Amino acid sequence: MDNNLKSIIKSDAIKQNFIDVLGNERDGNAYISSVLIAVANSNALQKCTPLSIISSALRAATLRLSCDPTSGQAYLVPFKDGATLVVGYKGLIHMALRTGRYRYLNVSPIYSGEEGIEDRLTGMHSLGGARHGNEVIGYLLYFELNSGFKKSFYMSRDEIHARAKRYSKSYNRDDSAWKTNTVDMEKKTIIRAGLSRWGYFEPHDAAMLASVEASEPEEFIDA
Repeated sequence: MDNNLKSIIKSDAIKQNFIDVLGNERDGNAYISSVLIAVANSNALQKCTPLSIISSALRAATLRLSCDPTSGQAYLVPFKDGATLVVGYKGLIHMALRTGRYRYLNVSPIYSGEEGIEDRLTGMHSLGGARHGNEVIGYLLYFELNSGFKKSFYMSRDEIHARAKRYSKSYNRDDSAWKTNTVDMEKKTIIRAGLSRWGYFEPHDAAMLASVEASEPEEFIDA
């Protein structure tokens, strides 16, 4: 690992930034350690500029998401000579649930032979057909708020990938998350689309998420 990253991220000024964001010295130091471990385990990240890694990690910390790759909440992703932040689908779920407004939140794969049938009056979906195998043909998002509002939202894999081809800056890259972590990106797409239209994020989180997405090479901004 670049020792320059260690010295910069552990400097008093940068360390204080993490402490300010996370609320205390213990959590700030632990977060910095997790960033260093993530970089140590990635040859590609080790080639990124230290400032880009620190900036992306601070964004993840501001969203209160772990950038430990094993968490699935947020990822430090190499892009050219810098690192950028990509929020994972588990991060979106975590952000939604911590608002305390959700009673239920789930995204489920729909398999070949099954069908997501929308009730034209209520807008809610039910499962029809019979599963024929393990081929995933789409995803069904369902959530219910404590207020009693509930919504289901279905997208086929064809719809998800057509959307990604239109908006993702690097969909066709061999190292794109759409190629290396396809299922997670598919789930992220329907969660982001559904919750941005009918669900709820805290205003601060929603604004920060929009800022992160605007600079993500792997993700698209929901239109």
